[in-house]
Amino acid sequence: MQATAAEHARCARLWLEVGRGFWTARTRWTTARWSAYVGQAGVSFWIASHADQDVGFFELVARVRSVKIEGFGLLPAWRGRHLGGGLLTAATQRAFAAGARRVWLHTATDDHPNALPNYQARGYRVYRERALRNPMPPQASPRSRRARYTDGWGLGAEIMMIRPPSEVRSATSDESTQAIAAIVAAFITDPLARFAWPSPHDHLRASPRAAREFGGGSFEHGTAYVSADFCGTALWLPPGVHPNGEALERVFRETAKPEHLDDLLTTFEQMDQWHPEEPHWYLTMIGVEPNAQGKGLGAELMRHAVAHCDRDGTLAYLESSNRRNISLYMRHGFEPIGEIRAGAAPLVTPMLRRPRRRP
Repeated sequence: MQATAAEHARCARLWLEVGRGFWTARTRWTTARWSAYVGQAGVSFWIASHADQDVGFFELVARVRSVKIEGFGLLPAWRGRHLGGGLLTAATQRAFAAGARRVWLHTATDDHPNALPNYQARGYRVYRERALRNPMPPQASPRSRRARYTDGWGLGAEIMMIRPPSEVRSATSDESTQAIAAIVAAFITDPLARFAWPSPHDHLRASPRAAREFGGGSFEHGTAYVSADFCGTALWLPPGVHPNGEALERVFRETAKPEHLDDLLTTFEQMDQWHPEEPHWYLTMIGVEPNAQGKGLGAELMRHAVAHCDRDGTLAYLESSNRRNISLYMRHGFEPIGEIRAGAAPLVTPMLRRPRRRP
């Protein structure tokens, strides 16, 4: 959640506790200064929580065509639980959602040993390194030796890192095999896909055929969007274009687990009934292959397409077959509009997005 100026005391506590022993630049800030800062235009302070307990935060500062992650971290009690990567991904996604052309941050060689690998694993690269402004006094205590460069003195080198947006473009029909491969890899753990094909062998054999019949029309219309390295794919059908329902049913009848076939077909029949009557874009499938997940690539694929919807003033519709993805869709303006349940088949959630600005 984004903090308001009225929550400045909470923001101050998080900043000081997360940065204790590392950051000291704001230790003398007054209550009035914290209140003014958190409410300042261009500054956004986001708080991560779990079960009504604060977990950590990130702070974003908008610059010209870029956003800086000014602060980021977990409270001591929540460290060591593999949460830092997800928090950094959320910060990066929020920054790009604000319209940044690039996202950047500072770290230092005396930072936590997991910091640099975390940044690099999520697409950040070193842009510049320089020595800290003043040398660390040799008599400094171990605690003060961890003081960060924000005080004007520190140990080692300051490192500026940037995260440029991944290139997203339309895939051609000749590239459909590469594009669909990312979908197949991403859906290896999808509940509905594995309901259809519980065997890994059957999934890898049949899923490419199903994806082609379900969203393959996107290649013909230039609305199959891929990352530059084909690690992520989003298959969008423009208004008036529909999946090849008869061919998709034939794939299911030939390849799906027989005991699951009726519930699977009923699920897809209900999915068709939830489509809005108005002209709309239909996101049939979106996926990022496992080795590239957690870097914000799915969010960039979403932003690329919904920007067209906003410019055209057009609805967008999708079904989520994995509840873990619903938060990603909601961050991009989609809202659940119902539930699809058919026998033993997994829950599917239809979602609708209204354009954020109309022409």
